[in-house]
Amino acid sequence: MGGMRRSCRLTHCACAGTMLASDGMVMAEEKKTRDRNPFSATNNTTTTITETLVERGSRRKEPGESCLVLLMGPDIGKRFPLGEGKHLVGRDSEALISLREASVSRHHAEVVVDDSQVVVRDMGSTNGTYVNDGLVTSSTVSDGDIVKFGRVIFKFLCGSNIENAYHQEIYRLTTTDPMTQLFNRRYLMETLVREISRARRYHHELSFAMVDLDHFKHVNDTYGHLAGDHVLKMVGRSLQRSLRRPDILARYGGEEFGVIFPETGLEAVIEVSERLRESVAKRAYTFDGFPIPITISMGVAALSPDDSADGIDLIQRADERLMAAKSGGRNKVVGS
Repeated sequence: MGGMRRSCRLTHCACAGTMLASDGMVMAEEKKTRDRNPFSATNNTTTTITETLVERGSRRKEPGESCLVLLMGPDIGKRFPLGEGKHLVGRDSEALISLREASVSRHHAEVVVDDSQVVVRDMGSTNGTYVNDGLVTSSTVSDGDIVKFGRVIFKFLCGSNIENAYHQEIYRLTTTDPMTQLFNRRYLMETLVREISRARRYHHELSFAMVDLDHFKHVNDTYGHLAGDHVLKMVGRSLQRSLRRPDILARYGGEEFGVIFPETGLEAVIEVSERLRESVAKRAYTFDGFPIPITISMGVAALSPDDSADGIDLIQRADERLMAAKSGGRNKVVGS
């Protein structure tokens, strides 16, 4: 992996609008060949998704979780689930609804959810909080209300609204890797930001690992790209089965995966990572009857409660350890 590749992997792409069509198309046409243009979409695909969700919604008996759905910008369609309690809205990285927009104050507003109602309260913001175009200091919100923080516009949806289910499904498509069915890089990056914020707020440890398949080019060159795709899926499943319930696995890109380990320090993560490495190395991978030996290398980095690193810093640290594992002979875990 060259310098250009390592540089590229640290760029966070947030083109959610394009991804809506891309991931939706791949999921809807899983039998199509990989070289077809994934950025095209048809009315039939959209109709199928909508009809499926209406059918699901008609059978739903229990209300789901209310949410705010973003109606603008590159992350349009993103859902912010609103569980019971207080949700800080602002530019602050530690806000539960963190918005990187100049018109939003650091601590702009809070959304308070209890059993009976959802209330939006402004916190003395510079550019105001609006519900249905009316400036408010405190206001209850109802299903379908438009809520604006500065210039950032959301729609509030209660859990039982079928539109909530529709947005949930669309967002799932845009955060899932179509080949492995794991989370994709977008979801990984967003979750890492939230987990770092949570770790700092509650003074918890946090660790991150980069995983890379060893000699993957040799697999593609020897057995073909279909075999390579099959191996990626199988390795993803092996990793998922060996992880703990709170851990978050995603395909980072190419033959690389990323793992977030919430509330876990370096020593414990190295132990888990060794178990992951062994589980992959011991498994027999085959394609069309041919055995394909596979191993992985891992680089692990930890964030202490007083560490000022952000998500990019943590990924870069893990990537450096991954390079050390590769140069040290592969099939290794390196952490510090």
